[in-house]
Amino acid sequence: MVNLVRRPASPLAHAKTLRDVVRNCDPDVPLPNDDPRWQDFSLARGDQSMAALEKELSWRPHDRFVHATFVSHRGAGKSTEILRLTERLSEVYEPVYLEATVEMDPFRIETEDLLLNMALAVEQKMRARGTPMPAELLERVTGWFDEVVRTTKWAQNFNAEAAAGVEIKAELPFVRTKDTTPSTDMGGISWRRRSPSGWISTP
Repeated sequence: MVNLVRRPASPLAHAKTLRDVVRNCDPDVPLPNDDPRWQDFSLARGDQSMAALEKELSWRPHDRFVHATFVSHRGAGKSTEILRLTERLSEVYEPVYLEATVEMDPFRIETEDLLLNMALAVEQKMRARGTPMPAELLERVTGWFDEVVRTTKWAQNFNAEAAAGVEIKAELPFVRTKDTTPSTDMGGISWRRRSPSGWISTP
C-alpha cells in the first residue's frame, strides 16, 4: 500500500516542438536534484525561503521540530524543491519522501489517512535500514490511533487487504489491530471513539 520508490526517469530528449516541451515538463513529475531543466528563480520570486528553511533545519537542535508548508499552484515546483532540500540535508537527516496523491485519492485525502501513511512510510524506511522503531515511540503512536479512529475509504481498503492476506509491509501494531467495525456513516466519514466498554460513535 505504501510505495516509497521514486518514479524511474525516462530518457530526456531535446525538445524540437511545442509537444516535446510539454512532454519534457510534466507538472506531475518532480525533477531530480541534478536535472538540467531546474532553474533557480528565487531572485525573481523575491524570497529565499528554501535557503532559510535549510539553515533552520541545519542549525536547530535535534529535539526541536520544524514544521513547514509549501503552497502554490500545480506544477510550480514544490515537490522538486523539497527533493532538492532533502538531498542537501541527507547527511544530517534521514529523509522520508511520500507522494500523498499517489498513495491516496487526491480528491479525498483525510487527515487520518495521511497520518497513517506517514507512520507506515517512516516505519518502512527504518526497517529497511535495520533500525527498529523505539518501543516508546511505537507505544505513543499506537495509543493515538487507539484513542481516536476515523474510518475512511482508504483505511477500509487498507484493512480489507490485510484481512484478505495481502502482504502488508509494516510492523506497526495499530495497523494489524485497527478496528473496522461499521459505525454511523456521515457522508462517507464517521468518527468513532473507544470507550472502556467498546467503540461508540460520536456526532
